[in-house]
Amino acid sequence: KQLTASGMRSGNAASFIRQAQVQAMSGEPFAGSVPPGGYGVYVELCAVPPCELTLFADQNANFLMEEPAEVVQTITLGTAVTVDAISTGNPSMILFRPPSGAACFNNVCSDAGSAIITFGARGTAVQQDLRVNQISGQISL
Repeated sequence: KQLTASGMRSGNAASFIRQAQVQAMSGEPFAGSVPPGGYGVYVELCAVPPCELTLFADQNANFLMEEPAEVVQTITLGTAVTVDAISTGNPSMILFRPPSGAACFNNVCSDAGSAIITFGARGTAVQQDLRVNQISGQISL
């Protein structure tokens, strides 16, 4: 069952990460050209909502989000949704490289396994993991 808190379903975060993957695989242009580093999502631990995820275009292929030039879109997760844990470190960048959509986690593009982001509902013990598999590219809750 997907975590629901104050109108935000954890599936929104999965869809947002999937959007970055699709944009990298399709070679979608940003600021007039396909970003050589691909598209990624920046996430950091957040105990006090509103928490955010940021979609970015890696214009210089350095595996980093450089604000504001590379920011494509930022979403707010909801008034009670927290980011409780990130298996790949804090902050973390999940990057999808064009044209294959291969996943990189914080500059590691092989043998990283999966990135797991644990979302919580503030004031409760409810948590849900979102997993991005580096090899298959599967994004699952």
